[in-house]
Parts: sequence; C-alpha cells; structure tokens
Amino acid sequence: MKPIVTSGDEYLNQPLRQVWFNLSMADPSAFILSLAYAVLFLDQIRKLPSKDFAGNPESAAYYSKSLSQLMPRLNHPTDCVSPGVISTILGLVCNAVRWSPPVT
Repeated sequence: MKPIVTSGDEYLNQPLRQVWFNLSMADPSAFILSLAYAVLFLDQIRKLPSKDFAGNPESAAYYSKSLSQLMPRLNHPTDCVSPGVISTILGLVCNAVRWSPPVT
C-alpha cells in the first residue's frame, strides 16, 4: 500500500493532525466533519480530482450536516463555548487554511 502523504511538507503542514482524531471522536458535529475529511482523503488515495468539499457530493453532504448541527449550538449560552463546538470550529478553520489559495 502506498503512503497517503506523498511529501514531507504536506505531512508537516498539518498542525492538528495528531489531536484531530481525538477531538472528532468527542463530539457529533466534529465527527461528521471528520467523515467529510475522510471522503477527501479517500479521493486522494484513489487519485480523484476533488480537493475540497464542493468537489465531492458525499463530502459536501457531511460538511453541510456538520454545519447544520453547529449553527444552533453557537446560539446556545453554554454549548457555544463547549470543547465540541470549539473543536468543530477548529476543524472548519483548518479546512479553510488548507484549501484556500496562498496570499501573495
């Protein structure tokens, strides 16, 4: 089996890669977001062209479900600062940083 990560830089530029799994298992919204990422990583293994959630319908569905679960929680007085909400937001931020074009 070939390694998923093909370059050292790609592997090193994932600051939350070691803790993300634990965070995603602790909260339903974060878990569903991790499923969206899993679909994208599977596409990388299969050498398919999708590189973001919009490029894969299954990944987009998980991403949308995660967001729809997150939105009401942000309005809740105590849940909005819960570890699960914070980890889901961190997962969304990591996605935005990973797939956004570089600033020049």
